[in-house]
Amino acid sequence: MEILILKENSFVCSHKGGLVTFSYEDLVSIECEKPLIRLRLNEMTISIKTTLCNIENHLDVFFVRVNRQVIVNMKYATQIISNPKEDRIQLKNGLEYKISERKKRNVRLSFLQYV
Repeated sequence: MEILILKENSFVCSHKGGLVTFSYEDLVSIECEKPLIRLRLNEMTISIKTTLCNIENHLDVFFVRVNRQVIVNMKYATQIISNPKEDRIQLKNGLEYKISERKKRNVRLSFLQYV
């Protein structure tokens, strides 16, 4: 059974048969690949069964949804790449995510505020 307990400054989740505690500061991005949610941390990736909305309600303001499937920690953002077809956000660890049209304004404002 998978466990995810969301606290004020940290979260506890099941990993390799045990429970591990992580700070939200270590969380780089959260990706949805139904039925799993992938938590990308500094050193590892953890997949767990839950919903993106369940996690989003417990996150700090520097976590921003960039599209339907991804939430990023804006403290790890390095740049926003714009081209005629789409905008993308690039993170410190080399990850890139497409920014949806509806989220562009919010992502840009958050980028200016937290980077």
